[in-house]
Amino acid sequence: MAWVPSTGAAEASLYMVALLLSLYVFDTPAHLEWFLPILFYKLLISHLLREEPYQPE
Repeated sequence: MAWVPSTGAAEASLYMVALLLSLYVFDTPAHLEWFLPILFYKLLISHLLREEPYQPE
């Protein structure tokens, strides 16, 4: 059986790259510096969760 790496590490590294880009590369409006890091964190969390199929009783 082949070993399949978890995607959690890849997604976490993509989050860190996006976070660094949002803080140091992209120009943000005043008082909205918090928005892009929170948005990227929300996207990371929502993609890590696995959806279970609906099973009616």
